[in-house]
Amino acid sequence: MTAEPTKIIVVDAGVVFAKLAEVEGLLRAALELKPKQTSKNDTNDWLTATRFIAVNNMGRTRMKRLVEEGKIEMRDLGKQYKQYRWK
Repeated sequence: MTAEPTKIIVVDAGVVFAKLAEVEGLLRAALELKPKQTSKNDTNDWLTATRFIAVNNMGRTRMKRLVEEGKIEMRDLGKQYKQYRWK
């Protein structure tokens, strides 16, 4: 077996960053078009904090505020294990 010679490609950094910005814009647009992953069956299921945040597309600060406002239920199962669901 013979090894193929290594090829070096030189590209302008501005071109690379412009393409990355274009791809980032496409990804953002695709995520906005993506349907919500929550279904009616999932709305009252108990979830861990990490999973609840991911399913409902929110940050920890917002979740904490909604718990304090009483819009999200929390049940403490001990040893720092808590679950959450919408009220």
